[in-house]
Amino acid sequence: MSGRPPGKTPTGPKVRKETWNQWMVHWYQFLRYAERKGWIDGIGFELWQAKQRGTSERLIAALRPEEYRAFAGAARTQRLRAGLATFIGTGMRSSEVTALRDHDVPSQTEFAGVLYRPWMIVGKGQKSREVLWPLSAAKAVHAYRLGERRLAIEALKERLRSGRVPIGQTFLIPTANRHGTGF
Repeated sequence: MSGRPPGKTPTGPKVRKETWNQWMVHWYQFLRYAERKGWIDGIGFELWQAKQRGTSERLIAALRPEEYRAFAGAARTQRLRAGLATFIGTGMRSSEVTALRDHDVPSQTEFAGVLYRPWMIVGKGQKSREVLWPLSAAKAVHAYRLGERRLAIEALKERLRSGRVPIGQTFLIPTANRHGTGF
């Protein structure tokens, strides 16, 4: 007995070739970027090897859950894990993922016991569209916000306070607080 429900194949969910190929183009672009930044040591395949050829509407297998976990687990940083989880989980374009701001990502409390939540994003051509946002991606983004990102921003603020970096060379906007200093 395999432990699978009857009728389920060992491959993952099925997607159309066009969808798969579009995903692979976006993944490959992201992986090349990660390679240039030094986040990964190599991609290990060429784009033409991952794309499906032909014109049939035959469905092909997407990543199985264990393949997804292995792939996302190979990311060395919380930032990369958050990006991978968002790419894989939502099917968003690379430009859409990189344009996300804090309020564009659903908080974990907005899932109310479900694994996926419909969420509106601004996509290509400034058009709004709905994606299914997985809880796992929201958790990964939240972990990044509270971990690496928070530490990096605090380190930058300290460099600003000490005068080692002028504010004009950062993305931060000075604000006045009750002590008369920014941040």
